[in-house]
This record gives sequence, C-alpha cells and structure tokens, in this order.
Amino acid sequence: MSGVSADVMPITSFEELVDSLGIPESCKLDKPVFKKMLLDTEALDGSDKTALKDDVEKIRWLYTLKPSTINISPYSDDDKEYTEIAVLQVELTSTKRQKRIATFFNKAIPYPLMLLFTYPKDGVEQFSLSLADKRVNQVDKEKWVVEQVLETEWIELSAQNSKQGQVAFVDSLKIEGIPFTDFYAFYQALTDRVVALQSSLYTGSFELIDKGVSEVVTNRLDLILEIESLEEKLSSIRGQLNKEVQMNAKLDLNVKASKIKKSIASLKEQL
Repeated sequence: MSGVSADVMPITSFEELVDSLGIPESCKLDKPVFKKMLLDTEALDGSDKTALKDDVEKIRWLYTLKPSTINISPYSDDDKEYTEIAVLQVELTSTKRQKRIATFFNKAIPYPLMLLFTYPKDGVEQFSLSLADKRVNQVDKEKWVVEQVLETEWIELSAQNSKQGQVAFVDSLKIEGIPFTDFYAFYQALTDRVVALQSSLYTGSFELIDKGVSEVVTNRLDLILEIESLEEKLSSIRGQLNKEVQMNAKLDLNVKASKIKKSIASLKEQL
C-alpha cells in the first residue's frame, strides 16, 4: 500500500480544489446545465424530479475528458462503455437525498461521471465526490444500469477543520498520479481513492492499494458495505433497547448487539 505525505497542505476553497486536480485546459467546458434538460429525460421518476427541484441549486459541467481533449484511450467491452468522463459540480441546498440525486444523474447522462457535490455549512464550503459503477443495459444499449453509487463523506474546505485523511485523499485526486491507460483504468483509480477514504474512517489511515491488486480494492469495498449494513442493524437494535421494558427482551437484544459489535470489529481488522 502507499500513503500520502503528511506535509500536504489542505485545500481551502472549491476553486482551489478544481485547480488542484490538474485537468488540462483542453478538457475545460465550464458551462451550466439547466434542470429542464434533466427533467425532460425518461431517466427521472416523480421522486427524482422533486429532489432535483428542491435540493439542487445549480449544476455546472466543468470538464469533459475524452480522447480529443486528453491522452487517454477509450475502453469498451460487452458490459462497459468508458469512452469519456464528465466532471460536474452539483450545488445542493439539502444533502438528504444526495445518493438519489447521484443515481439519477448517472442514469440521465450517458458517460461515467465524476460528480463534485458542494454544500455550504455554517459559512464553510464543503464537497463530496460521488462515483458510480454502471454498465450498459443489455436490453436497451442506449441506457445505463447503475449498480453501485459511491460517495465520500462531506469534506470541509477549510485549513482549520481539515482531517489528515481527507487532505491526503484530495491530494490523491491530482490526475498526474492517476493511470492514463484507458478511461476505465482512470475511473477505477478514482474509485480506489474513494474506497481508501472510506476505509480510513475505520482504520485511521488513508492508504491506497498498490497498482495491480484491484481485487483487494473490491474486497475492501465489500468489507465497508458489510460494516455499514451491520452498523445499521446495530443502530436499529439500540433503538429497540430504548423502547423495550421487558428484561428478557432487553437481554436478548443486548446479546444480538454484542454479536454484531464483534462482527464489526472483525471486519475492521481485515481492512
């Protein structure tokens, strides 16, 4: 595994963040995307449209990475079409439906997306990077099947509030350190970085998997998803404990909670 130097300085604004990515000027688009363009697509259902109207302030298409703008080759097989990557900023007024919003963006736009969600909190800018594993719909080749949406925690763009793991993560997003083999390899490298940040919440250390061991990255993600599922069950049990009045039932819930805690601890050790 490889880490990132502790001497890296934090990014303190969204403009700094975008500049730090090092995406060539040839890829720059920087144009607004009007909500009506998404509302008119078949990809959005009624709940999606409500989230778009109520929770999204504005959208900007920042960059398009494609063979004519950057020296990266397209990739395609029976399931995947990674011919270009779009980088968008989505400014939110509420974060409650972030994953739903990310999902319908990925259904509506026919490219792999790098979604940079932004949301102001107490006067401080913060962002969350969202990526999605998606494949071509075998029934309708013009549509995408979104299988897994990944998103980082909200990262404050402030020198005073920067966590070291988050600083290292942001530094790792510089495209000079991401493989240019093809767009699929490029996108998987971004995914690896999101998984590494998620892992750091449990391990306390941001560590990237060395090149050539992508199966370890997949295993890490599986472990994280399992931990999150168990944490949800544990939270549910704690809620039941607060309401339960019968001693036998309380004992039974405590036993279940103890088993889940041990399982979570075991999974964390494997990260």
